[in-house]
Amino acid sequence: MSTRPGMSIICLANSETQLKTTLWAEVSKWLSLLPNKHWFEMQSLSLHPAPWYSDVLHCSLGIDSKHYSTMCRTYSEERPDTFVGHHNTHGTAVINDEASGTPDVINTSTLGFFTEQNANRFWIMTSNPRRLEGWFYDIFNKPLNEWKRFQIDTRTVEGIDPSFHEGIIARYGLDSDVTRVEVCGQFPQQDIDSFIPLNIIEEALNREPCPDPYAPLIMGCDIAE
Repeated sequence: MSTRPGMSIICLANSETQLKTTLWAEVSKWLSLLPNKHWFEMQSLSLHPAPWYSDVLHCSLGIDSKHYSTMCRTYSEERPDTFVGHHNTHGTAVINDEASGTPDVINTSTLGFFTEQNANRFWIMTSNPRRLEGWFYDIFNKPLNEWKRFQIDTRTVEGIDPSFHEGIIARYGLDSDVTRVEVCGQFPQQDIDSFIPLNIIEEALNREPCPDPYAPLIMGCDIAE
């Protein structure tokens, strides 16, 4: 909002609690540190330009501040139609918190936010990589050139108490899925409800079969109830 007057910023999460206690608390902290924090007025789940700043934008740049804001929004997988219709010629940014769990139908609806032809179109997804399916997984595992990808290992982040990741590694092991997701920023080897780990499946798909005419015949049966 400081560098792109008139732009709309939408912060998404699956619950109001997630927005208030995590994302919006972080936004509030950084706003308090800004040298130009007097430009904006913060409400419970939104950020708007101060009245004097709105007047300056209107008189100097002809910008209507009606859509110049940061808004927090929750979504419902059962009612994706309530999550459509946003447009802003000055630009739109969507910040999707815990994006790994966002339903595909919500991400599909979000695409419609970026139909205006301008340079200020940003879609930021942040999350621990918890699931082996969905948009967030595809972004990191398919050749989708429109995305810039960043993987962060908490062991390399300044200011994080080392006992956090040391405790997880000591309890679950360095190669565990818990450590991969919560510490290393890597996708798990298998979903919680998966019987066969993904890495074993991928190894089997890439392995050249070696026929053995003397091997016993094995038949697998899935008997329907």
